[in-house]
Amino acid sequence: ATAQGAAVPALPGEYSDAHWAWVRGRIIECYTHAGTPGEAVTLFRQTLKTDPNDLETRLQLVDALLGNAQEQAALNELGRILKIDPNHIEAQLRRAGMHLARGQLAAAEQRVRAVLKQAPGSEPARRLLAKILLIGGIHWLHMGRYPQARVCLSEGQQLDPQNYEFPLN
Repeated sequence: ATAQGAAVPALPGEYSDAHWAWVRGRIIECYTHAGTPGEAVTLFRQTLKTDPNDLETRLQLVDALLGNAQEQAALNELGRILKIDPNHIEAQLRRAGMHLARGQLAAAEQRVRAVLKQAPGSEPARRLLAKILLIGGIHWLHMGRYPQARVCLSEGQQLDPQNYEFPLN
């Protein structure tokens, strides 16, 4: 069997980081599908005891925590990742997504703009900022604040010109 197109190694110790990331992702899926996402949380926490600086495992722990409805613990884990690597783009985007899910548009926008300063070519960051601007623009429209809505929607359309929702609004 292969993981992400990689050849099967001859010895168990030869698995690549990509292999292990794929395995950890499947673990989350299997435990979640079985209705026991807490088991994935336990497994990832045990794994982190051997290598606390494994940021990929920490990100997957975040996913497992969210799957287990432990949002605050997931936020805390993202904080640990950012303490180890303050420039970790994926952790910053996950935190921005959590801000967005909580309706904290300004915090989400600020975090994504910081990511885009750090990595201007980040497509996930551009798409997330476009989504935030769309939500903000629609909010301003509903409030009758048309100039603010126009600014949000215009910038969002520049970031995601294929999104039909921008011209509609």
